[in-house]
Amino acid sequence: MSNKKKNYSTLKEFVLGLMIFLLVLSLWYYSWTYIDHNIFSSDLNLTDTESRGLFGDKFGAVNALFSALAFAGIIFTIFLQRKELKLQRQELVETRSEFKINRLTNILFRQIELINNRISESRFYKSNVNEIITDQYSIEKIISVFEVIERLGEKNKKDLNHKININSPKIIGLLTSVHFSFQSFEKLLNQSGLEKQEFEQLKSLLKENINPSLFSLLNYRFQYAENISSDDADIQEIAEGVKQIELSKMKYLLEF
Repeated sequence: MSNKKKNYSTLKEFVLGLMIFLLVLSLWYYSWTYIDHNIFSSDLNLTDTESRGLFGDKFGAVNALFSALAFAGIIFTIFLQRKELKLQRQELVETRSEFKINRLTNILFRQIELINNRISESRFYKSNVNEIITDQYSIEKIISVFEVIERLGEKNKKDLNHKININSPKIIGLLTSVHFSFQSFEKLLNQSGLEKQEFEQLKSLLKENINPSLFSLLNYRFQYAENISSDDADIQEIAEGVKQIELSKMKYLLEF
C-alpha cells in the first residue's frame, strides 16, 4: 500500500512538471509566432527583422529585471535550504538524544526490576542458622521483627544484636550486590554524555524505585550490629577496614 502511494505521488509530480514545461514552451512559441506575424516595419529604411529587433530591445530592462529577480530567488532558495539543513541537523541531534534517553530508561527499569527481585528473594533468619529452612523471613517480615524487638526497649537490645549479627552475611551480600548495580548504572550514565538535568533525573528514578525496605535493613545493620573486638591488632584493623568499606557503600547508596 505504501509503495503504491509513493509511485502515485512520483507520477503526479512528473505530470505536473511536464505540464509546466509544456506551458512555458507554449508561451515562448506563441510569443515568437506573434512577433513574427504581427510586427512589421513602417520605416522604409528598416527591414521587418530590424524592426522586430528594435521591438525586442524595448523589453531589455524588463528582461534584466526578471533575470535579477531569478538570481535573487536562487540566493533566497539557498538560504532556505541552509536553514532547513540546520533544522534537520538539530532534529537529528534531538532524535539521537531521545533515542539515547529511551535506551537508558529501558536499562534503568530493567536494573530496578533485577535489584527489587534480588531484595524480594532474599531470606533472613529469625534466630540462628541451625533452625529449619522454613524459619526464613522476607526482608519486610524480618524488619517487622526488628521493629517489635526495638519497641520492647533497651533490655532486648542483645536479642536484636544477635538476630542482626546472624543475618550480617546476607545483609552485606545484598548491600554489595545493590552497590555494584548502582555503580554500573552511574558509569553508564557518565559515558552517555547526557545533560546534567537528565543525568540527575535518571539517578533519582533508580533510587526512588528501589524497595525502601533495603535501606531500613541497612540502617538496622549499622545501628545495632555488634562490632568485632579482638586482642589481635591485625584482626581488629581488618575488622575496622571492612566496616569502613561497608559504611562507604551504604553512604554511596543513600547519597546516590
